[in-house]
Amino acid sequence: MELSAEGKRKTIVNGYIIYTDPLFPVSQFEFPAHLNLNLSAEYRYSKILSFWARFNNITFSRYYEWAYYPSMRFLGMIGFTYSL
Repeated sequence: MELSAEGKRKTIVNGYIIYTDPLFPVSQFEFPAHLNLNLSAEYRYSKILSFWARFNNITFSRYYEWAYYPSMRFLGMIGFTYSL
């Protein structure tokens, strides 16, 4: 189980450039505070075979890791690992 939290923060956005350039207009993007809860589990069947499951953002919160690119609300993955 993983719990992460980020507070409110701001960034300056200039088109695709994240730094300030005096020749182009600058806009400011504010990231809201969010709480993120992830859950993962693994079952080792043998030394060479294991099964795993991972569930990200169980709280279904909408947050931004990058300006104007929202994260997925809920993401679930299952799989297996086989090694010799």
